[in-house]
Amino acid sequence: MEKKITEITFNEAFEVAKKQHTLGLIPQAVYVYKQIIATDINHAEAWHYLGVAEHQQGNHQQGIECIQKSLEIAPENLEAQYNLATIFQLIHKEDEAEKLFHSVLAVNPVYPEVYFNLGIIAQEKGAIEAAEKHYLQAIEQNNQMAAAWYRLGSLYQENDTEKARKYFKKSAVLDVRYLNYFKEKGIDLRDKKEE
Repeated sequence: MEKKITEITFNEAFEVAKKQHTLGLIPQAVYVYKQIIATDINHAEAWHYLGVAEHQQGNHQQGIECIQKSLEIAPENLEAQYNLATIFQLIHKEDEAEKLFHSVLAVNPVYPEVYFNLGIIAQEKGAIEAAEKHYLQAIEQNNQMAAAWYRLGSLYQENDTEKARKYFKKSAVLDVRYLNYFKEKGIDLRDKKEE
């Protein structure tokens, strides 16, 4: 029997939902993720991405619950662990976020985004040495991470303006949005000898 055009497989539906999600069509993606889950309650990736989408719509608790359901089904999914940790971080549940970030690093120590987020948590707690260590670990693994260079510079903005300028300059070279930000804030990135 020939497959009708309107009939698609779970995998095809999931790929459509992910594409919608990527394009910012989040309500449409949520609808498809929910349809997949209604038919296959154990579709771990649909739960995971539904959780991310719910979070992006401001439904943080629903997002957390969906990703936790995903991790009950597929506990080894590092991307789901990372996304759950990120949500916890964004809603100021830093202890839960740190625990999950360290869990991810225990399995995959090469994850610069995790080190970057641990740096932010440490910086917000006032643990400047730990923040510096984490930002440098992120940069060591991905020296093109402009946000890590920027955050590293922000650690020195008050006490060592030359060091801050050096790191800010690196972030601006990697991402023009930082250059525009510094211009708007009146932060001069020129070295003293260039002035």
